Amino acid sequence: MKKRVLNAWPSTRASPQGEWVSRLVLETTALPGDIQVERFCEGQGLDHVLKVTLYDIGLTMAEDDILVADGLIKTVRIRAGENSRSVNVEVILEHPVEPRVLANPGLPSTVEIILPRDPLITLFTGHRIGIDPGHGGRDPGVRGPVNLLEKDVVLQVAQELSSLLKQSGAEPVTSRQGDVELDDDARRRVLSEGRAELCVQLHTSADKDPMVQRYRLFVKRDCDKSLALGTELKSALKERMGINIPGHEFIEDTRWSIPVVRIEPLCLSHFVDEANFRAPLFRKRIAQSIYNGIARYLRKFGTA
Repeated sequence: MKKRVLNAWPSTRASPQGEWVSRLVLETTALPGDIQVERFCEGQGLDHVLKVTLYDIGLTMAEDDILVADGLIKTVRIRAGENSRSVNVEVILEHPVEPRVLANPGLPSTVEIILPRDPLITLFTGHRIGIDPGHGGRDPGVRGPVNLLEKDVVLQVAQELSSLLKQSGAEPVTSRQGDVELDDDARRRVLSEGRAELCVQLHTSADKDPMVQRYRLFVKRDCDKSLALGTELKSALKERMGINIPGHEFIEDTRWSIPVVRIEPLCLSHFVDEANFRAPLFRKRIAQSIYNGIARYLRKFGTA
């Protein structure tokens, strides 16, 4: 049987040792003759590149650029090597890490590239991140064409985001944990008592025209850090979800003492957005995008 790379897929998980890792699995008909690993920085940017070359093996799967955007891995590039007798795998990283490569014989065999997510834990540990899912209780917010409610949508995203933050060592401070109604003062009080350093308000948008998909970002007026946070969230949502948010608007409530943004990454009045959100993977990706934006903000500013 010829040695061939058949498939590739990324994931994040806890390793058997309890370590939180990003993982790229290459499924093969047999193990390559040799594996070479190189690390280098791509240009003057912030990205780091891990190049893994598999020798004495060909490529059956199509050459591909796999968008990962899991906070550590940005993309994976898979290409056939010279004379189709090797396979080149480039992993584009947001942080430099020490990889482990495992060759596992079997049917199929696999090559695992394991990347510890320690830089994200270092980045987030000790930070208190405010999450404010809008509406709740008697206030349902926007109602979708098939009765999906904004209050439920944003709470589910908040729960996914909270889980990611906890895994990273951060302390999420969430204004509401369940289907309860809170006024603005109560929301600020919860976040203040929890000593949140910044706040991401979660909402959905809507439009009178059900065929319009409309996404919005609000930032705190005259607050550079709020604008910076909003910019990172907007960029991360476009990268991971293809959501384009044109410009930004301003939060009317001026009583916030911390950087605060309001993000509306879902247009609940549009039937496609409502249908997409019913898929668990879709809301996980929204939460991951928001997490990525917060991570990039903290990376630039160090503190909230």
